[in-house]
Amino acid sequence: MKTLVGGVVCLAAMAGVVGCVGITRPKGPPKDYSLQELVTMAEQNQSGLDRFRSKGGRMSGNIPTDKGNRHYDVDGVAVRYEKPRDMLLTGTVLGKPAVQIGSNPEHYWLATFNDPNTLYWGDWAYAEHKRNPWRMAGPVKIMEALGQVNFRSGNGSTGGPGLVRTADGNILQYRSGTPPHVTKEIYLTRYEPIVVSKIVYYDPSGAEEVRMLFADHQPLAGGAWMAKKIDLVWPKENRDLKLRLGKVIPGETHPEGAFVLPDPATFEQQEQVDRECR
Repeated sequence: MKTLVGGVVCLAAMAGVVGCVGITRPKGPPKDYSLQELVTMAEQNQSGLDRFRSKGGRMSGNIPTDKGNRHYDVDGVAVRYEKPRDMLLTGTVLGKPAVQIGSNPEHYWLATFNDPNTLYWGDWAYAEHKRNPWRMAGPVKIMEALGQVNFRSGNGSTGGPGLVRTADGNILQYRSGTPPHVTKEIYLTRYEPIVVSKIVYYDPSGAEEVRMLFADHQPLAGGAWMAKKIDLVWPKENRDLKLRLGKVIPGETHPEGAFVLPDPATFEQQEQVDRECR
């Protein structure tokens, strides 16, 4: 089966920037915080998400196959996360396992369980390798989308961010290359709480590779804010993933063995996506 750069779980592309539903905008102009103040506030507002569990969510998408895309809706979506790289997202269709997206310190993977059951997996050591077609794919980017954003530097950037202030948001820009070009932008809200509303990755030509949209930010115990509506868009692939989280429980301990790569031998088809990087 051909490797699919945009990930295996996707849906029809959305347009525009999704705002922070549920946050009341105060009257008057926003404060012009400095770059350091913005980064500090954004980090504080995600600091309670180092470990959490979510249950009762939904995910919509298509499963690309050799015969074309198959659209379906996944329910019963549950997420477990523990910083820095332990993550497991599972979903069902009609009560039966349909998809699993996971990560541990060594591996990341995506498994589908029907027609046929298939496992895609790779090593984190090669996650950012230029020859890895999944460098911008779902399993690699979902942890960032779930709230683990690094504001201090961008992958492969020449240093920390620069600040661009617009009417719609505070934009942190990261550059790399010769001459330097924008490789990543993080959009922070203009009004408090300072949270992420959008993240965009760019290729050297300036075209978008991945766009993440965040909405319906909700406060959690401990002071963190969690986006309950998350969309990942791969414009070049005309694909995206729409995730709607259920109840989020921060700080919950996970069972032993929760973040284990499935045995490839148990799948009808399996593909190591970074095999050309070694």
